Amino acid sequence: MAGTPHLDIVAALGQAPEDVVLCGNLDPSEVFVNGTVAEVRLKTRTLLEATAQYKNFVISSGCDVPAQAPMQNLWTFFYSVGEFEKNL
Repeated sequence: MAGTPHLDIVAALGQAPEDVVLCGNLDPSEVFVNGTVAEVRLKTRTLLEATAQYKNFVISSGCDVPAQAPMQNLWTFFYSVGEFEKNL
């Protein structure tokens, strides 16, 4: 929803105990539905880089991905995560 504040996942990770897993927080509409392949790749990589030091983080959408999200965007997300993990 436009104008909805997003959780600062890095700040939340900094406050969460290491045994608490946090997931998120790519905006499903902005990134997966309305984003271009390049935007999905960039936002995924940016989030992974920002959270790389936290072992209790699982990258995902911030909530359910709408059915109208292009499959190409979903595949780009998974590919980007895989590429990042290979380079760790």
